[in-house]
Amino acid sequence: VESEPGVGTTFHVLIPATHPMVQGQTVRDATALPVRRIVLVEDEEAVASGLKTLLEMDGFEVEVARTGQDAIPVIERFKPGVVVLDIGLPDCDGTEVFARIEERWPGLPVLFSSGHADAGQLEELLRRKHVGLLIKPYDYDRLRNALRPLLKASEAVA
Repeated sequence: VESEPGVGTTFHVLIPATHPMVQGQTVRDATALPVRRIVLVEDEEAVASGLKTLLEMDGFEVEVARTGQDAIPVIERFKPGVVVLDIGLPDCDGTEVFARIEERWPGLPVLFSSGHADAGQLEELLRRKHVGLLIKPYDYDRLRNALRPLLKASEAVA
């Protein structure tokens, strides 16, 4: 502060510059899901790419497996909190992949994703707290809402 009677007062406000790493950082919306690791098992390139981008924008780390055969090694390496698993894969049925996941990582949350009415074949599995189903087509809000209880189940296991 500089002040001189009859002349006036000048205030100097010094605001520190932001750290260069903070510049350009976006603020996540308050309803965003917690930062988690997700393995997305999806054979359709456009679907996998779009979901990966949206999930990453929401603070997730995402790895994609294109086949059921690829899913297990990706899960092994990436150690996700949740797996989003397409039922209709080109090399096997998603329930077969789920059985392998359950064998190696019991209780790992899995969200089945399907464009078919597969709920009947999943009826027994869907009774488990760590298993969900999302019928395609779906929007991102429906995906987020389906992931929420599975993320809680994942935190309980961790």
